[in-house]
Amino acid sequence: MRALRLPALTFSLAAALSAPAGAQVKDRHGNELHVGSPLKPVADYDGGTISKGRPAQCVLDRDPRKVCTFYPRNGDGSFAIDVEGRAYYADKTAPNRITVDYDNGARMVPQGAFTRSPRDPACWVQGASRKICVY
Repeated sequence: MRALRLPALTFSLAAALSAPAGAQVKDRHGNELHVGSPLKPVADYDGGTISKGRPAQCVLDRDPRKVCTFYPRNGDGSFAIDVEGRAYYADKTAPNRITVDYDNGARMVPQGAFTRSPRDPACWVQGASRKICVY
């Protein structure tokens, strides 16, 4: 009996699982946005208006600080961030409150309301364990 030889897989499972396909911050047409884009404000994937992305540092929950892209939205303090291909859209609903949606690549998943941290104004918190910080 002869053994079959199969070619080795050339992708990393960790890389494939780390960022869901299509979850990056997008415009309303589904085009992925990057640092420096869009050149002028356009409609975004979550029903707002998004402006030019810039490099930033982000902290999500208990994860370490990571390079991210920050996008101002709606001209009212709302924003979107892209952290390693994970897209979060934050809508400012009051001076110290945002509502967050996460794009899992298939649909928007509501994350609930976050309030501005009294200790670190760059952070938005939900209870004692959830936070989104943008520096």
